[in-house]
Amino acid sequence: MVCGIAGIPLFFVLVLPIVAIVLGAVALSRVQRAGGRGRGRAWAGLVLGIVGVLLFVGIVVIGALLGWYGDDVAADDLEVGQCVELDVDDTEISSLPLVDCDEPHQAEVYLVEDIEGGDEIPDTDSLIARGQELCAGDAFEAYVGTSYEQSELEFYTVYPSEDTWEDGDREIVCLAIRPDGGDLTATVRDTAS
Repeated sequence: MVCGIAGIPLFFVLVLPIVAIVLGAVALSRVQRAGGRGRGRAWAGLVLGIVGVLLFVGIVVIGALLGWYGDDVAADDLEVGQCVELDVDDTEISSLPLVDCDEPHQAEVYLVEDIEGGDEIPDTDSLIARGQELCAGDAFEAYVGTSYEQSELEFYTVYPSEDTWEDGDREIVCLAIRPDGGDLTATVRDTAS
């Protein structure tokens, strides 16, 4: 019963309500063998545990329906064609919120390229130079439909930090953005923008 009582205000710690259900069920079986003394407390623990689990499930469902959890994607899991919200002033990006390309967004992924090399992270200048080479190169024209030099768009590069490199991130990601930092309102693929 104690786990059941604690499980109601702390339902988000799902373990407590589950423990209350298990202990309530065990207590009920023991109470029946012992002549019925304590049956009310056993039922209370069981019911409170079930209520705690239902509260947890309800909050998860409501959160999903209201979009509380977002659709963030890790920077090293980005894929070509995804549109994202992006703050170009961020110096380190670990994840980005995904957005439907028909909705206002700040960036669109047009290239994801693996970094060649060994186990040691290249220095920052090398990563920046490689990113500029890739992002302003043929991939931009192939995706947007015009060369980078003739485009009204800019690019933004995401590359591994020392921390993400240790976690296995080995990608340079190129994103098309507006030079003024404003929103894109549709995909830039094949727009010759």
